[in-house]
Amino acid sequence: MSSTGVLYFGLLADDAIAMWDTKNTPSFSVGQRIISRDHVLMQWPDSFAFDEDGNFWCVTNMLQNFLNNRVDINMPNYRLIRLHIGVKNYQYYENGTAPELPDFTAGADSVTFVLVALLPIILIFIAK
Repeated sequence: MSSTGVLYFGLLADDAIAMWDTKNTPSFSVGQRIISRDHVLMQWPDSFAFDEDGNFWCVTNMLQNFLNNRVDINMPNYRLIRLHIGVKNYQYYENGTAPELPDFTAGADSVTFVLVALLPIILIFIAK
């Protein structure tokens, strides 16, 4: 899902990628829209990611050929497709900035104490 609330997903049986704008279309059944379809290059689109530059990445893998024992090693069976959409993933704000990370340094002393306390026990189990 993008930082603007758009969910991207694969339509495996249709060799397509679809999207649903969750903020502007409250109903999934009427709000989804196909943004890319190709019965040759888009077979089995199933892995999606966003990068820091606003690109949307999709992996297609022709898994149906593997499942049916029809893999052709002379042609590409995996493809990495990139589309620039200009937004980041859901972990960012809509303006592209990231939330501040919490400060975890306050618990560092207790983690060190636990490790020091457990180290002799761990070494005893390893020695046996």
